[in-house]
Amino acid sequence: MFRLVERLIAYAKKRPYHHLGSYMLRYWLKDPGEDCRTWGARIHNIKRSDHDRCLHDHPWPNASILLAGGYWEVMPGAFQAAVEARADARPIAGEMAEIQRVIESSDGRRIPRATRRAYARAGVHWRGPGAIVRRRASQAHRLVVPAGREAYSLFIMGARTSERGWGFHTPDGWEHADSYRAKLGREV
Repeated sequence: MFRLVERLIAYAKKRPYHHLGSYMLRYWLKDPGEDCRTWGARIHNIKRSDHDRCLHDHPWPNASILLAGGYWEVMPGAFQAAVEARADARPIAGEMAEIQRVIESSDGRRIPRATRRAYARAGVHWRGPGAIVRRRASQAHRLVVPAGREAYSLFIMGARTSERGWGFHTPDGWEHADSYRAKLGREV
């Protein structure tokens, strides 16, 4: 299986797509075309966690198959609610602070299954090699890559279902990615 993953990644690297700075390198396997009226597939090399704590969504339904490495996927739930409730830069407290410490430093393979289940109930899921994740276009999430690690995934997108593009779910409501980045003055 590992050789198949290596070959798939090597093939995709011949067709780079718009990379996202230090965050993610992206390579086409199947380009959906300019209007995205059909499905597409890319290899994503995720180099670091999302900078921002806000969740983001996509303009098409999508699926990720983790090929190597892994990440924690934060979805709406108790953990994200605790993160959003912070009014300043102080760390979150209690059980949620422990989750934050663990996901920023450890991959899920080293965490006992019962603990991973508790994290999942709080909206934090480990996505390691072989994991398959399906998402609706409007499904909000963010990625946390443990320090010093990276991940490779096969990202499959369906036909575009939203004309609004991709964006962030902020405390003030949904905001398009371009205006959100401009307001922050940095990449996300």
